Amino acid sequence: MRQHVEITLASLKRMFGVGKTLATTLTGLATRIVAKIAAYTYAFLVNRTFG
Repeated sequence: MRQHVEITLASLKRMFGVGKTLATTLTGLATRIVAKIAAYTYAFLVNRTFG
């Protein structure tokens, strides 16, 4: 189970570029991660809606 979690987190890190963020505070980092996840979710929804 732990290995699956680590693989998932590594995939998300690579997908959202979390390792390359320019945030200087923890709040800034969290904000950037949430924004990237929201953008990805919105893009997924638009793609799914319009094919």
